[in-house]
Amino acid sequence: MGKQEDVVEAASRFVADTSTRGRALAVGPRIKLDEAGHLLSPNSQQGEEVTTFEVLAHDLEEVEAFTARYVHILNVVEAGRGYLGWAIDIIKAVLYPFTLHG
Repeated sequence: MGKQEDVVEAASRFVADTSTRGRALAVGPRIKLDEAGHLLSPNSQQGEEVTTFEVLAHDLEEVEAFTARYVHILNVVEAGRGYLGWAIDIIKAVLYPFTLHG
C-alpha cells in the first residue's frame, strides 16, 4: 500500500508541476519500472522505484472495453430474468381460475 509520504509527494507534484493539470495521479505500493515503463521484479537491481505515476486515458481503454462488455452481459441476464418472470406471472394468471383456492 501507499504510505503517507507517497501521498504527500503526489500532492506536492500536483501543486508544483503545471504539466499534470487535468490529469490523474495514482499512488500505490513501491514498484520498480525499467526505462520503457515495464514492471520489474522487486529484487531487481535495475530500474527506478516509483510509487506515484500518471494515469493516462489510453491506460483505461482495455479496462473500459471489459467493463462495457460485462455490464452488457449483466443487463442481458437481468432482462432475461424479467421476461421469464413476466411469462411465469402470465401462466399463473391464466391457470388461476383452475386452481383450488380457499
